[in-house]
Amino acid sequence: MGARNRSLQAWLPLLLVPVGLAVYLNSFKTPFLFDDTVTILHNSHITALGSFWKVLFDPARTSVSGRPLAALSLSLNYAVGGYGVWGYHAVNVALHVLAGLLLYGVLRRTFESRRLAGRYGALSRELAFAISALWLAHPLQTQAVTYVSHRTLSLMSVALLTALYGVIRGAQAGPRAVQWHRLAVLFCGLGMGTREDMAVAPLLILLYDRVFLARSFKEIASRRRFLYAGLAATWLLLAACVIPNPRTHAAAEPGAIAPWTYALLQPRILLHYLRLTVWPHPLVLYYAWPVPVRAVSELLPSAVIASLIITCLAGARRHPEIAFAGAWIFCLLAPSSLVPIPMEFAAERRMYLPLAAVLTLAVIAAYRLVQIPLHLLASERLQWDISAGAFALILLILGGLTLSRNLDYASPSAMWSHAIAHQPRRPGAAAIPPHLLRLQNNYATALCADRRFHEARRAYETALRISAGEPAVQYNYGLLLLELGDESGAFKAFAAALRLKPDFESADPCFKYLRSDDAPRARSCFSQLARRPEAPQP
Repeated sequence: MGARNRSLQAWLPLLLVPVGLAVYLNSFKTPFLFDDTVTILHNSHITALGSFWKVLFDPARTSVSGRPLAALSLSLNYAVGGYGVWGYHAVNVALHVLAGLLLYGVLRRTFESRRLAGRYGALSRELAFAISALWLAHPLQTQAVTYVSHRTLSLMSVALLTALYGVIRGAQAGPRAVQWHRLAVLFCGLGMGTREDMAVAPLLILLYDRVFLARSFKEIASRRRFLYAGLAATWLLLAACVIPNPRTHAAAEPGAIAPWTYALLQPRILLHYLRLTVWPHPLVLYYAWPVPVRAVSELLPSAVIASLIITCLAGARRHPEIAFAGAWIFCLLAPSSLVPIPMEFAAERRMYLPLAAVLTLAVIAAYRLVQIPLHLLASERLQWDISAGAFALILLILGGLTLSRNLDYASPSAMWSHAIAHQPRRPGAAAIPPHLLRLQNNYATALCADRRFHEARRAYETALRISAGEPAVQYNYGLLLLELGDESGAFKAFAAALRLKPDFESADPCFKYLRSDDAPRARSCFSQLARRPEAPQP
């Protein structure tokens, strides 16, 4: 593997661009889905670029509320192309490719660091390229790239990787170190305005510094104390975004996930994420994760995760680089694993940046495993050809899976049907996962948008068998029945919705006619709602 083409080596980072573009070429016409409706189509704040503060501090509960940089990016998208999906997807793919290029830069300089240069310095570019290309092409990334609203993850990753790169270059730049450190603080602050997970960035950068750059914490305190004071100060920006954010208080609302239940399931979910990095099937847009009947059933997953954490801590002295990779994974997943996310036990997009560490460990392990047998059995040139061929095959497989996964996003009804069909199921869990109702309701609503009313009726009836006590489902079902001409059934559903949620009357004038037994006017009012293009609503 030592006989390398120098000109090809120089072009390696640029080859990442066509890799990232190729695997997402079929995503540019993907329609807006689920959260995109509230975050983009029905969010007047992203159309108010002239009112800058309205864009940056969106008071609505959307996927970009409390995340001003992400909101600003959507507002700029709207200013350029309105609601044309192509532009939004182009930005998402560009951010993903940029994150891949930054990852390459960080990895290359990590392999050339004092700790790893003796083992991997000669192959730093090739290893960095292999890991970054696999990271770009991995199908587990599709939710963060193809799903427009979740560009928050790629934006945050660009900010975190730029901040880390600035610290690495600052340690090597001598007189220019201050400029690199300023860049690191700037992008750390931008990341805090993008996503709450960025809270761990100063700690991760400090750990990286100690493992790969400095010989002691004392050296860090002596040489880079102002850098870390600046990085820590960015937590104030995060607090300014999080505290007034309406999503911050959602975990305490009625019906939200209990913190104990949420924490209980996270070890099993973390193992699920790790499995998907190796075998990315099936991928699911939204998990109605099955809640265990007995807490004891979660002891084994908890023990496995605890053993992995203990192993990382125990190996920190002999193999700090491996311990850092473990810290990268667990720290980046910690905010979403420890703080309950309303209505969402698990989400594949959370593995977006942690996947880089998993792939790094996998590529290094594969390199070390095949190095000895290839050295014994093949010439140096043949070793290189075999390794390059195996990498290309894996990259093609992952890229093909990503292209295939993008097709699942072609329509909301197809995506929800796929999500329902591939929900996790296991013995010992509650018969009906708590959020399966939400899946069924969204599927039925998507079928209505496709004008597939009879299929939508069956989907709503399935949702009502799961729980007849959800007013939104009863309301949507009533609108659908009215569209199908079943007036009697529609009025029963409306009455049930009003009984379950009396404040519907103040939100919808049609219910005033229903309560006053003015059937003709109620019929006329609801019929107009049912015939709106977007009806029924989730």
